[in-house]
Amino acid sequence: MDQQLLPPDVICEEYDHLHSCATVDEVRWILRHCGRHTSYWTYFTLRLTTGMRPDEACKLTLYHLSPDCGTITYRVDKPSTRYQKTQGYIQRRKHRRVTLDPWTQAQLRAYLVRTCRVVDGVFISPHPGQKLFPWTHMGVVGAYWYKMRQRMKREGYDSLRTIREYHRPKTGKHDRIYILRPHILRHFSASVMFYKLGNLASVRDWIKHDDVEITNGYLHSAEALGTTPEFLERSSWAVILGYDEQQDTLLTGEATAQTQLDSY
Repeated sequence: MDQQLLPPDVICEEYDHLHSCATVDEVRWILRHCGRHTSYWTYFTLRLTTGMRPDEACKLTLYHLSPDCGTITYRVDKPSTRYQKTQGYIQRRKHRRVTLDPWTQAQLRAYLVRTCRVVDGVFISPHPGQKLFPWTHMGVVGAYWYKMRQRMKREGYDSLRTIREYHRPKTGKHDRIYILRPHILRHFSASVMFYKLGNLASVRDWIKHDDVEITNGYLHSAEALGTTPEFLERSSWAVILGYDEQQDTLLTGEATAQTQLDSY
């Protein structure tokens, strides 16, 4: 995969071509400093392995999980916009069902055992509405990310990176954003899955984008991730994130049954 996968409306300097995504080493650093099986660690792990948007992961409840915690079913925050001759542009809600790999499933269950009560073999969340995580809005995660980035800077990481200039064709506005930000975890996940699935269309279907051009903008080379294509193709999520999957075992207990898709 080369840098031609970058979308045409992103202006990148030469420095950006090697630093346009979070690297494997940085992702491992973030997880290591979160504290394993804490709320933040589980939140970032789910986002890295599933490619969820920040708000989608923040809103997760036990009702979104299958009883064995093997799949997560939720409504995508951004609706799908389609054009029909008779009705013009219409929006429809999209739903996504993502299957967790065995290691991620084990980590999620370990988090539930640590934070939830088990009543008649079913997990009961201590948070209102059976929420998976305690915070009520993304500002809490944003503040935590800011502190984490400051700590990375003190330990010698380039936590700010080059600021990317992003041109929005519809509005004509130019935005300046930091490379290393919470949404970059979705880029990281999509880039890894590109090497695992092998083609752009499969990644689009997996991450639930309307257009492959949108997915195209999320993909970064293995070099940008600080590793090799062979490592991303052959390694499990546990190895990529720096853990030994052989040391983890599934724990007892079940999540409540998933609500039907049309109920979200």
